[in-house]
Amino acid sequence: MTSIALSSDDGRLCQEVGARLASVMGFDHVDRSLLAEIAQQVGFEHDKLVSALDPGSYRKLSRTDLRLALSHIRTATLTRLMEDEVVCTGLGAHLYVRGVSHLLTVHLVGESQARVDAVAEAKGLSPLRAAKLVRRDAARRSRWSLDCFGTDEADPANFDVVNNLDRVDRERVVEMIVEMASHRKLKRMTYSQQCLADLLLASRVRTALVADYPKVRVSADGDRAIVEVRCPRWKRKQTVHEIKRIAGRLDGVGLVEVHVANARPMVV
Repeated sequence: MTSIALSSDDGRLCQEVGARLASVMGFDHVDRSLLAEIAQQVGFEHDKLVSALDPGSYRKLSRTDLRLALSHIRTATLTRLMEDEVVCTGLGAHLYVRGVSHLLTVHLVGESQARVDAVAEAKGLSPLRAAKLVRRDAARRSRWSLDCFGTDEADPANFDVVNNLDRVDRERVVEMIVEMASHRKLKRMTYSQQCLADLLLASRVRTALVADYPKVRVSADGDRAIVEVRCPRWKRKQTVHEIKRIAGRLDGVGLVEVHVANARPMVV
């Protein structure tokens, strides 16, 4: 069976459809309640985890805090997705599980007039002004996804399915997603499970390193962690030794391969 990563410009819509989908399919629903678990387990501030996923406030975080928050969220979410039969909403999973064939990524659009009406009522605005705010929020979300994950959430090519709720009601959308999720090509395979395991191991290593090496890039292949980092030439040996020490002590890491590029010289 597959797992499903849902997204939408409208967080309320995504949460409600995700909960309904999980109920119909008998899947676990993993949502932003996971952030409280992360905060408790790793001792990272809950408010910063929330801000990292908020297109309107993520830029208020320091770069170090943002990278750490996103790394913790990614690692915890991928860990839950390893369990299978999960509907995931509100954690950006659709932006970092691409390439895992048994994970179905779905983007929900629509109910635009209902959203405009809700904003107008909540903020006491005219329909025209409320519509402008809704469009601004969508642009912010696109910028957030690019800044934080290097993927434009507004591009439909980044999803397996895009559903327009202006044309199809919610119950029918749920039925369509259930039908799609049962397709044989979305069945969990040994290869796709390994792809997910590689993403998780890379995320765990990145989380361990990102505070000291903010621009580190990590991938994984089985128990091999491949780390790419920049540092001054004179610091190369020390950097390699330290990265291997930190990453090598993590469970599941058998080999740490470090590729060092020289740091770009400072322009005066």
